[in-house]
Amino acid sequence: MGQVKRGIVTGHKEFFVLSSDAVIQHEILHKYRRPLVTNSIPPGQLQDSHALEWLLCVNEEKDVLEKTTHGRQILRYVEAGENTDVLVNRGKVRTTTKLPQLATMKSRKLWYSLNLGKPPAILLSRLINSRVKIYENNGSFYAINTFVYFTPTDPSHTHAFLAYFSSSLFSLYLEQNGHPMGGGALSVETIDYKRTLVPNFDLVSKDDLHKISGAWNKYCHDGNLNRLDQTVLPILKFQPHTIQQIREQVDILRNRRMKRVKPR
Repeated sequence: MGQVKRGIVTGHKEFFVLSSDAVIQHEILHKYRRPLVTNSIPPGQLQDSHALEWLLCVNEEKDVLEKTTHGRQILRYVEAGENTDVLVNRGKVRTTTKLPQLATMKSRKLWYSLNLGKPPAILLSRLINSRVKIYENNGSFYAINTFVYFTPTDPSHTHAFLAYFSSSLFSLYLEQNGHPMGGGALSVETIDYKRTLVPNFDLVSKDDLHKISGAWNKYCHDGNLNRLDQTVLPILKFQPHTIQQIREQVDILRNRRMKRVKPR
């Protein structure tokens, strides 16, 4: 039904993830950076104005960068990275190496190129507190590997998948198959997302597909989970009493995970 991928592994966040201050300090144009989803951005529909951090996006060889003023600006940043010492732990031994000599960098044609590819349609957080964070991409954002990418095979099903991922049924799957962490958080691996059962929206009528898609848009504005469930889950053939059981089971598992269950 779609492609599931892990978010970007940078190999060294301090170099590849750019703050607003770093963008200004090093004069890094939009051409050489892409907006990054961070947990501080409220879930929902992404806009470029939400970006607080960016990923470095440089795919040109050094001799090409040298030919333009803006290219030379980014080249200075790249060359500063080449002279950066990085502490590496190899078992009990701690050594220092230059940034391009890290294993992740050495495997790339250009050590400073992340080869970002096409942005995903949907981003799903791998670390969950109360609920999974779900983002509808506007075609610009990327994320590091604390997120998972999902792009439906049929782009017209994007909003329907967003509604399904926001439903209590999907939350129940995550609670049952995620991995508890310290502090009550839940970790969901990329393989867990790949194994998720999802609806075949090719078998859903156009009218019902429109209702499900509309449920996502309404949910983005008011966060009314009950209304979303009452729209999405009946179309997927769940009866009212089963929907209620799903919602109750999610609450039990989430409260237990977050250590809020009160003794009887």
